[in-house]
Amino acid sequence: MKIVKNSFVLIFWFTVSIAFAQTPNEMSAPTINIVEENFYAALKEKAIENYDKAVDYLQQNIAKEPNNPVFHNQLGKNYLALKNYTQAEKSFQKAIELNPNQKWYWADLYDVYHTTKDFKKAIPIVTKLIEFDKDYQDDLVSLYMHAKEFDKALFLIETMEKQSKLSIVMERYKLQLLTEKNYGNKLKSDYKEAVSNNPLDEKSYVSLIQSYISNNQFDKAYDIIAEMAKKVPNSDWVQVLLFRNALKNNQYPPAYKALTNVVNSSAITELMKHRVFNEYLIFVNQSNNYYADLETIVGYFNEQKLINVSKEVGIFFLNKQKISLAQQYLKSGILKDKNDVQAICLYIETYLNQNDLITVEDLTQNYLAYFPSEARLYYFLGIAQQGLNSPKKAIKTLQEALDYLIDDIQLEANIYIQLGESYNKIGNQELKEKYFIKANQLLNK
Repeated sequence: MKIVKNSFVLIFWFTVSIAFAQTPNEMSAPTINIVEENFYAALKEKAIENYDKAVDYLQQNIAKEPNNPVFHNQLGKNYLALKNYTQAEKSFQKAIELNPNQKWYWADLYDVYHTTKDFKKAIPIVTKLIEFDKDYQDDLVSLYMHAKEFDKALFLIETMEKQSKLSIVMERYKLQLLTEKNYGNKLKSDYKEAVSNNPLDEKSYVSLIQSYISNNQFDKAYDIIAEMAKKVPNSDWVQVLLFRNALKNNQYPPAYKALTNVVNSSAITELMKHRVFNEYLIFVNQSNNYYADLETIVGYFNEQKLINVSKEVGIFFLNKQKISLAQQYLKSGILKDKNDVQAICLYIETYLNQNDLITVEDLTQNYLAYFPSEARLYYFLGIAQQGLNSPKKAIKTLQEALDYLIDDIQLEANIYIQLGESYNKIGNQELKEKYFIKANQLLNK
């Protein structure tokens, strides 16, 4: 949700409001000082989360200046922080009534309805916000989906699609609409009729293609692309068919050229690009070749925010036991998102697969500085320490792993196994058996 809060702008707006809201006679120093002091005191109390005190100061100001929208808006913010949604709603509505041209007042009211999941009330507010900022169109689609107003959602998605490329979230919503059994069947029928009535209309073909993809009817989707290729041969979507046919016939150069055209196209949806890319990834893995080309194709997805393609390719190769390739792509994935702990742990796991315990020890110690409560990092460090003949260090580290462990039975059992191995190395058979039994009990639940 696009809501920005800026105290500096607020203070400036407050000062301007005071200057223009009062006559010279009203602008006596004591009144201005009291109002200003109350306002800044309210901001100060809000900053340290003393919302009740902030409310008191703002109510005093409203008593003096009932028509100042800044005070009502700030009052709403504090009521919202107190989870007093009824009063927050009233305060924001009053601010809007006094100044309907202030975008942030509408955004703050939307914040109330978004927090309380009152989608029906949120819809007209976001509709108004779109007048200020078209980026709120995504929010409006989401609200229509939650409110089950599917016709409006689809109409808005298709309007947005004409104006610019859809985000992956919007594409998923469109596919979700197409997947809804009754609604999807109705749409599919409409699209078929549209194609029949206007066989040169690319948009109808594309909508029909997506409706088949949403139901995993890929053969039918490709049939429609083939039909479209005859009527709209210059469509970017024809490249999908060219890629598939060339790959099927082991004609790599034209397949790769078509793939490059697909991933570079602004007309082809991101979801279709990913489907085509997955086919290519499987082909590269099976052929054991073309890894440099694969790296180039992955580079096309670097700007995408919702899916970390490098990480997903790394996971794919890890599952195929191609450890060096998994390392390469997981490392790239981490560079794209340094806070992705899953990618970090999988990256470390590749070195465990190679029994490179020194690197595992170095990596885990480095990442623990940034993620000091991540149980898996302690687990990996414990394995490395045990393997490097430091069982006492391993025992301490593995106990720390248990301290930070949350609801992961498999990891807990693995930690117990490693503790058992560590105690075995120092000759404590009693504790060795104790932890092996614990692991066994968890694994047999």
